[in-house]
Amino acid sequence: QKKLEDIPTPKQLKAYLDKFIIGQEKCKKIMSVAVYNHYIRMNDSLVRGLEHEYAEARASKLAVKKQLLGAQLLQDTAANFSLDAKDLEKEEELPELEKSNIMLIGPSGSGKTLIAKTLAKVLKVPIVIQDCTSLTQAGYVGEDIESCVEKLFERSDFDVSQCERGIIVLDELDKLSKPSANLGVKDISGEGVQQGLLKLIEGTNVTVQPKKHTNKSQVTSSKNKEESSTIDTSNILFITMGAFVGLDNIIAARVESSTNVQEAVTTNPMKKRDHSKQIREVKLPDGSTVSSFELVTSEDLVSFGLIPEFIGRIPVIASLQALTESDLEKILTEPRNSIIKQYEYLFSRIGVRLAITKEAIKLIASASINSGTGARGLRTMLEKLLLSANYDCPGSGISFVLVDKDTVQRYIEKGNAAGVVNAKYHGRGDVYKFLTQLHNEDPELAKKVEQEL
Repeated sequence: QKKLEDIPTPKQLKAYLDKFIIGQEKCKKIMSVAVYNHYIRMNDSLVRGLEHEYAEARASKLAVKKQLLGAQLLQDTAANFSLDAKDLEKEEELPELEKSNIMLIGPSGSGKTLIAKTLAKVLKVPIVIQDCTSLTQAGYVGEDIESCVEKLFERSDFDVSQCERGIIVLDELDKLSKPSANLGVKDISGEGVQQGLLKLIEGTNVTVQPKKHTNKSQVTSSKNKEESSTIDTSNILFITMGAFVGLDNIIAARVESSTNVQEAVTTNPMKKRDHSKQIREVKLPDGSTVSSFELVTSEDLVSFGLIPEFIGRIPVIASLQALTESDLEKILTEPRNSIIKQYEYLFSRIGVRLAITKEAIKLIASASINSGTGARGLRTMLEKLLLSANYDCPGSGISFVLVDKDTVQRYIEKGNAAGVVNAKYHGRGDVYKFLTQLHNEDPELAKKVEQEL
């Protein structure tokens, strides 16, 4: 019961996700509920296991006390069988909670991996992100399917109980889709891997033997790492994810052909897409428009190339939307660990105040949208944009670095090349010039910096 009380509620989980993840409200709610229910199931399984062990220990003690012979022993044995049958009937009164693995569907850079990492952080459980494209069937070149469990075991500091509470993320799941046509070649990395993952996801015992470390500093536990251990995967939460490029076309075509919905597709499939709307939208009978991913069914996933047996083991499906320009602006500034806050802290460590104006942030977000890279493209852009500043500032007399609209515009015009555009540098004696330039474009930030000084 104490362990159950320690699990954050779905509202608490979502509130924590809100601090780090912008948008994706529906997905965050689905994930919070699914993860909460998973750990309730784990707690319930633990309680039942302890009760079962206690019952077995009690029965064993009774058997030792009753060292009887002949008919009396048979009579006692029959009585014990009757008691066991009654206990079995009592157990059947309580339903057994089934495992609910999760599938996240959304475009690249929409926050799928970040959601999984953030949940693992708040729950204080180990997490491993496994790239499905590197997995192959046993006996072929590539990573063995069970290698993800071994990685999780090592990440858990070789603690079996901690490992069995962990999370395994199967990234790039969509790359395992089987080809629509049989080419006469064995598919060792597509359908074959899906088949191999079935037992692992559902729950099985995996024997792991961590690789021997040659560097003593890498050894993190006093236990003998060379001894094999058995991991029960039935309590490990599997989160599968992928961009599933083309799945929206399958969904839209199905909805369009439905007799209940006419003119479902709102975008022309042959028309070049706007990067801010990477997912096709469909029109519902009531006139509302939704992302096609929100209407995904098992039938659509089978059409995409996943096998029915695999889909049946992942009952929870959540979709993420393509991020808008407004979302990217918020991602740059609002989260607790936002990218701009990271860079401001990095420059503060060398005695430099970095200031990036709102107009500059809007241009950066717009450029990332046009590149189609989502949130991942933001850090890449800032790394290139601030390369010269990172190189010039340490050990110099520079005290202030200003990135304004003009700086970003020149960077874009130069083809987004790294180090070709310098931000505006100011020494300690140029503080008023720096504040004046900053105030002309972002009065709010200028006031904040002035108060700091």
